[in-house]
Amino acid sequence: MRLNEKAEQAMTTFIDRLHAQNASEHTIRAYERGVRFFLAWLTIDVVDVTPAIVIAWREELGRWNIASSTRVLRFAAVKTFFRLMHDVGVIDVDPAIDVELPKREHTYDDRPVLSEKEASHAIDRIDTSSPLALRDRAILEVLVATGIRNSELRSLSIDDVDLEDHTLLVRNGKGRKARILPLGRAAATLTRYIEHARTRLAGRVAIDALFVSREHRKLSRKALVRITRTRAGVAPHRLRHTCATNMLHSGAQREKVQALLGHASFQTTKIYVH
Repeated sequence: MRLNEKAEQAMTTFIDRLHAQNASEHTIRAYERGVRFFLAWLTIDVVDVTPAIVIAWREELGRWNIASSTRVLRFAAVKTFFRLMHDVGVIDVDPAIDVELPKREHTYDDRPVLSEKEASHAIDRIDTSSPLALRDRAILEVLVATGIRNSELRSLSIDDVDLEDHTLLVRNGKGRKARILPLGRAAATLTRYIEHARTRLAGRVAIDALFVSREHRKLSRKALVRITRTRAGVAPHRLRHTCATNMLHSGAQREKVQALLGHASFQTTKIYVH
């Protein structure tokens, strides 16, 4: 959608700041789309926006025939936009800082969370006789054990694994926050993958990615989604929900689950529990 010159300049600044904060390409695309909708709707300059106008945009989104999750994402993009515009001095006051996100309607019937038994069954039925199958099993076990994001798993390097301590270093979490995660039962399969399959998948290509594609490259986002849907019937993000839900149902302290997922607030973690 076409924007006026000032709006396009603001968009360029916004995207540059997202890149500077190490946001994933997926997040940048989604946030750019959300902000472009807002700027196309806006009839005044960004510097003149007030909280009342931000609230009006939230109400406008409520009239759109889109999923509640999409509505929340697009409004969150606008809140992030104004925060970053304030950070770089484009605006003096952030008009969206005190405006709450739209209420999200949680409907998960078509987005299942696997029980501990279902997750174990999906993992155990993978025949690990080939390098690709062993890789896929290691991926599923790591996702279920740690709850890391799609982008975080794909960004892992071989140096991020400590096989002696059975831990995983996530360097590129949201907000550039690093965290060390216990691998638990996933450590054994991950060790087998590294020792017996990864080198064969990488071939002669010098690559530091932990999980390697059949084309000797780092896994793409679509490739990871394809792997988890084929092997477990769900997208990677649902395994993040699976991890959080099963941990809490098993008696884990909520602070531990929150730290594992890398959330600043348990209010965010609660969204992942079913």
